[in-house]
Amino acid sequence: MGTICKDQDPGEETTVEFRELDCRGLSCPLPVLETKKALERLERGGLRVIVDNEAIEGPSLDRAVIFQTHALLPWRTVMGNVAYAVASKWRKWSPSRVRERAQKFIDLVGLSGAEGKRPAELSGGMKQRVAVARTLAADPAVMLMDEPFASVDAQTRITLQEELNAIARATRKTILFVTHNVEEAVFLGDRCCVLSRRPGRVKALVPVPIPRERRTWRLLTADPTFAATRDLVLRLVREEVGGEDGAR
Repeated sequence: MGTICKDQDPGEETTVEFRELDCRGLSCPLPVLETKKALERLERGGLRVIVDNEAIEGPSLDRAVIFQTHALLPWRTVMGNVAYAVASKWRKWSPSRVRERAQKFIDLVGLSGAEGKRPAELSGGMKQRVAVARTLAADPAVMLMDEPFASVDAQTRITLQEELNAIARATRKTILFVTHNVEEAVFLGDRCCVLSRRPGRVKALVPVPIPRERRTWRLLTADPTFAATRDLVLRLVREEVGGEDGAR
């Protein structure tokens, strides 16, 4: 799966489309993100979001969001949090079938053995893994990730980035990943969608021509293609936050 961002001339509608493509991830390094104003534009009819040729009119279990904070239910265990998402999607499933599916995704994110722990007993990185497992277990058509690794330490962030890449390869989910970190955007994205400052239009779509099987920090640190793509995206972002001269 993949994503396309389309932006028309001022005064016309802005459309974000999700369609079947040969790529799966889109990273958005954002100089400015004004969520409230974006929602106001949506309400006025100036923004349309289309998934698989259908306009989005309201909330749905076909779309899931992972925020900077994990948003786990503190009174539920790891298993309980993931199973809750499964039971919400498939209400007629038996408890054993719900647990079986929840266990599959707990194992996928590397939390086998932690099923009985509550959020207060988990590290920040483990909490975000639970959030990812909970989202994947509900099988959404689109995963929206809003800087999900911003609150963890640097080492954990690197680990989670590599794990997310492995999960993207395994599940082939459409993932829209929002970040202010340019290296993170290039590492995770099949394409990087750079947004402008106000009014926040699509400035550029930059392809990342690096196979996902090579997406480890050990391999990419000295990779010339990664460096060139990162520098291009960084230049585009810096133009929006003051330009080359203003950034010095």
